[in-house]
Amino acid sequence: MSAPAAAPGGASTTGPLAFLRRFDTLALRLFVLMWVTLVLSHAVALLAVHGVQAPPSPPGEGIGVLPQRWPDDRRPGSPEDRRPGMPDDGAPGLPDARPPGMPDDRRPTLPGDWRLGPPPGAGGPPLPTLGSLPPTPGLHSDAGARGAPQPLPARALALDYGVRLIVIALAAWWGARWLARPVAYLVTAAESLGAGLAHGQAPAALDEEDGTREVRAAASVFNRMAAQIRQLFESRGLMMASISHDLRTPLTRMRMRLETTDVPATLRERCIADLGEMNTLIDAVLDIFRAATGPARDGQRVDIAALLQALVDDHAEQGHPVRAAIPSAPLVLRSDALALRRIVDNLVVNALRYAGSAEVSLAQVREGVRITVDDRGPGIAPERLADVLQPFVRLESSRNRATGGAGLGLAIAHELTQGLGGTLSLNNRVGGGLSAQVLLPGARAAA
Repeated sequence: MSAPAAAPGGASTTGPLAFLRRFDTLALRLFVLMWVTLVLSHAVALLAVHGVQAPPSPPGEGIGVLPQRWPDDRRPGSPEDRRPGMPDDGAPGLPDARPPGMPDDRRPTLPGDWRLGPPPGAGGPPLPTLGSLPPTPGLHSDAGARGAPQPLPARALALDYGVRLIVIALAAWWGARWLARPVAYLVTAAESLGAGLAHGQAPAALDEEDGTREVRAAASVFNRMAAQIRQLFESRGLMMASISHDLRTPLTRMRMRLETTDVPATLRERCIADLGEMNTLIDAVLDIFRAATGPARDGQRVDIAALLQALVDDHAEQGHPVRAAIPSAPLVLRSDALALRRIVDNLVVNALRYAGSAEVSLAQVREGVRITVDDRGPGIAPERLADVLQPFVRLESSRNRATGGAGLGLAIAHELTQGLGGTLSLNNRVGGGLSAQVLLPGARAAA
């Protein structure tokens, strides 16, 4: 599985490569990774240890080279090394002149008493025996000659273990990232799916020809799921448009009949008011649908301070007690001016409905810009603060539109805020009332 692509993977691979890819599974990759890591750690450790330790001499090499230390013209047993009167071993037929019981000092008694010179008591300086010679490099005892294993020195053993641990750690780190990369691609595609569907964009597709067999299957399933979800969203949009048209047509006919039919004026006004309320409800449902699934609009430079001041002035002209705490300096933000005005207006209308007054303030913070709408109404129970941001949720149980509304004002504001990349939060004020805060990123004061 590779990074999300613009479209699903192309034609399936054919030929011998396709046959081999049938065996490219996650289990096989794990097996190969572990096997190669172990073999590589053994090989690298062996090379490292042999690089710092001198190789031993072959068994028996010390004895074999011992005669080489004598001059070429004075080998042991040569005529110059014999005592006067000593018979020559190489002269056949000469009797042994040694008295009975005298040891044969002319022949070496192996392995440690090989005398190379005259016997003790004879004249001349004694020559060293084999046992008194300094150890020859590579000289082995009987045990060494038989090939008995010799333990590694502590330094070589520590180097061996250290190299193995380093190789295994590096292979585990690289292998974990290698095997987890498809999961990261899947997470990225899932995140872009939600954002794309919310703004009417085509979801990103995963490559179905890359990765192990399990990864390719997951990519194929994800792409089909994304296509089905997008189709459902498009069908819902068509359904909402059809419902709006089909409902408005009979409502318009009913209004025309009421205006042309001879009915009491009081009854006519009440019926027309009910029809107007139904049209308002249809508009609210369409608004929240567009806020949740409509395409994102290109942002433009908006002076938020001027926009909020104009909104407060409009409510003041209508006699609504709305106060403002807005800085006089321009505060510019790249955003959708219509959506931003709709958000703040819904919050102000909600405050006027439940508290009778509202106060709008604006402040620049580290994250961006914060718009606050405060009131001194009854507030909301802490466990219901998140519920009121959902569509058709009303805290007033009388179902009276005049007091409780349709339960869509805060939901529309919430969806529009998310569409602008911001957040809407509700908090109860100390001393009573509700504080609605809209946090939008990217604002800066104008120069």
